[in-house]
Amino acid sequence: MPVSRKNLSAKQAVASPAKKWIWAACLLVVFFASTALLAYAGLLLQIERANRALRSGEIERAEALYQAAEAPFHKIPWLAQVLKSEFQKLIFNQLGLFYARDRDEEVIEKLEEGVARAPFLIQAGEYYFWSGNLLLRSAAQSRNPETMLKALKDAREAYRKGLEIEPNDWDLKYN
Repeated sequence: MPVSRKNLSAKQAVASPAKKWIWAACLLVVFFASTALLAYAGLLLQIERANRALRSGEIERAEALYQAAEAPFHKIPWLAQVLKSEFQKLIFNQLGLFYARDRDEEVIEKLEEGVARAPFLIQAGEYYFWSGNLLLRSAAQSRNPETMLKALKDAREAYRKGLEIEPNDWDLKYN
């Protein structure tokens, strides 16, 4: 049985609204994906600007940029789980900044806050590097021999754990 023009146009008329909805849905998906990618690029740019400021010695600017880059992770708690590598770099770079400026309390707070938000940080050798550095510094500043010895042993243990995770990390090996 041949298909008449009348039957064909009726089928096209039925299919047309469905095609419009599919097309609209595809456009929405593309829009949201593009927005997410632009936000991700903005986050990476913010972190890189902070890194450059830190390398050039602009400590206050670097700290402000790191805090601004960390803001989305505060607003969207699950974001740290999705962007693990970026969150990890962000936290550990801030730790380096605080540690270099002898702001040990802030290093401890940032470590605790970071692990509370993203428990996977404990699985990074760099976590143990910073923990060991804090313990080593506290041992060097201690006047009590027992406290000093305990801090030194704890620092050695932290570095050892870090080396188990990242055996080729020269910072951990050196410390």
